[in-house]
Amino acid sequence: MSVEDLKKLIAPPKKPLEAGTAKKWDAIEKELGTELPADYREFITTYGTGLFAGFYRVLNPFAKDPYSNLVIAAQEMGDQLREYPDDVDYPVFPEAGGLLYFANDENGNTYYWLTKGTPDKWTVVQREERGEGFKAQKCSMSKFLAGVLNKKIKALASGYPRKECMVFKPFEG
Repeated sequence: MSVEDLKKLIAPPKKPLEAGTAKKWDAIEKELGTELPADYREFITTYGTGLFAGFYRVLNPFAKDPYSNLVIAAQEMGDQLREYPDDVDYPVFPEAGGLLYFANDENGNTYYWLTKGTPDKWTVVQREERGEGFKAQKCSMSKFLAGVLNKKIKALASGYPRKECMVFKPFEG
């Protein structure tokens, strides 16, 4: 699965908001101290900032809003996770193999990359905030999103996805 597969499920906006440029991607990755997965870069370039499938907010490193900005939000979430190490089943980025926050949903759940190996090998860890806690999914971000939308991966919301959710709603962050 790739962003091309996601585009078949949910049409991207004609003009994605805050999509960035190749030069800006280089600066972001330098600031983070790591490259980012190719499917994530393609997702941001294709969709920009917004609500994906009526439920997911994939953080965007180019968003002006700090709550939507990958760099700012990932640093803050990393700090929060390090405050309560007994509640976290994994190391926290920038530790090797650590969690790097990249998305959240309308129910307050959070989504991370498990940064083991090269960025294109990173997998998703979802955290159900008021439920079962951390759960690893052995797939990329785009494969995870497609899996939820195709009902091959259980969503952290009952009755999701519904037909009316299959849209992307841009918002400037």
